[in-house]
Amino acid sequence: MMNIIHARPCMSLPTLGIALLLQLSLLLSTPASAASLWGPVLGNVTPHSAKITWRDGEGSTGEVEFNGTRMTGENEHGYLTVTLTKLQPNTTYNYTFKTANKSTQYSFLTAPEGSTPFSFVAYGDTRTQLSIHSQVMSAIAIQKPRFIINTGDLVGEGPTAKDWDAFFQIAAPLTGSVPYYAATGNHEGNADYFINLFIRPNADATGNADRYAFVYGNMNIIVLNSTRNLAEQRVWLEQYLTAMAGKTTWTVVVFHYPPFSTSTRNGDDALRKSWVPVLEKYKVDVVFLGHDHFYERSEKNGVVYFITGGGGAPLYTPNLTPNPYKKINEKCYHFMRADVTATTLRLRMFHLDGSVGDDVVLKK
Repeated sequence: MMNIIHARPCMSLPTLGIALLLQLSLLLSTPASAASLWGPVLGNVTPHSAKITWRDGEGSTGEVEFNGTRMTGENEHGYLTVTLTKLQPNTTYNYTFKTANKSTQYSFLTAPEGSTPFSFVAYGDTRTQLSIHSQVMSAIAIQKPRFIINTGDLVGEGPTAKDWDAFFQIAAPLTGSVPYYAATGNHEGNADYFINLFIRPNADATGNADRYAFVYGNMNIIVLNSTRNLAEQRVWLEQYLTAMAGKTTWTVVVFHYPPFSTSTRNGDDALRKSWVPVLEKYKVDVVFLGHDHFYERSEKNGVVYFITGGGGAPLYTPNLTPNPYKKINEKCYHFMRADVTATTLRLRMFHLDGSVGDDVVLKK
């Protein structure tokens, strides 16, 4: 069951409030010399463990100090990972991240167990217009999400190191304290930088970088790579959804290319044929998407699709081609907040000034 609460027009960036601008200045306070440090990136946060990954372009290894213990991490291809264990569910923990030039304190929350309510944020297409991405991250920080999902196209060119320098100059204040998960976009180019930086929880033993999944509270989150290997991922998706049937209240899938869209591309026909029937068969609740730089909500056979491509790339104009499943769309920079309980999933699109552009409640 879906209830539409309300929708309102997009507001312009100059209407940002003083509090938001202050938060933005805080997020951008990292000195330029730190840009070569990629991370830390918090990921795979469960009720009892968490992982922290980073890469330091200056050559120093860096370290994590946690509960009085200093850890330099496991080194794989120049990327370092520390695993924190024996944690308690739904509990705040602090750690200090140190490099040769800087020491920064972070705090994070472990995942809850069962049906404890929580919230998270989804957004995407952050690749250009870094000042806009900064404002998006500032607005997200105010929401205090339990984790963040990026629907792809984090940077302009995935194999280009300077693009990741710029991304982490903006994102590091949040990636170190809020678990950050990402889907592969076409601009990532399946580059090693992207694959090695972002943790893929419960990826299978083959090391397949295209797909992963994790359970957070009473929600199952599945992240796919819509840029390649669609048939193989469809087989895996069916097997995984079969194995997980009835184990969580909610199921969310994330990938980059939208099957349905009113952009000039009109959605992805290969995905409509390959993945959409699986999403419907297994009654997936929500799909988060990117690629088209606007907001659009569609619904087909009980599955709700959200294009959330307003993270910083130049905006596109919607309504240029027909989408029979479209409910609402808007040309604006934005992000989405999801509030999860045992019986409801509330999904709101937020403009950068904090106003709500779309508000939908799903009920079980």
